[in-house]
Amino acid sequence: MALSAALDRPHYIDQELREFPVVASAVIHKGAALSVRSSGYVGPLAAAEQFAGLAYESVTGTGTNGEKKVRAYVLGDFEVPLASAAVTDLGDDLFASDDATFIKTSSGNSYTGKIIGFVSSTTVIVRINDAFGRTAAP
Repeated sequence: MALSAALDRPHYIDQELREFPVVASAVIHKGAALSVRSSGYVGPLAAAEQFAGLAYESVTGTGTNGEKKVRAYVLGDFEVPLASAAVTDLGDDLFASDDATFIKTSSGNSYTGKIIGFVSSTTVIVRINDAFGRTAAP
């Protein structure tokens, strides 16, 4: 139906942080990779689930889905661990197999973003600018 009057839509100035309802009894540590469960609630990332972002804060869920909320970064560049990282990894897709393990293997894992920086043989910089954009690399 077309608008019949002016509409003031909510506008989110901060495009980096979003708040998500937490799955019951989840223990989320600050800096953890997060994923959206089939229930629609967020918890520590489990392989092959939709990546939601990186936890801005630590939160422990209660016995009820959604009773607690967690703020998460959904946009930005972050240093993350990557075993056997090399400068030649620049531009590659990065995946996660749990809330703290980042890998370049796509099969059965969750897409997190693109490697945009090399820090050391154990650390890269990932850009998570499309946390909800896709579940796997193209």
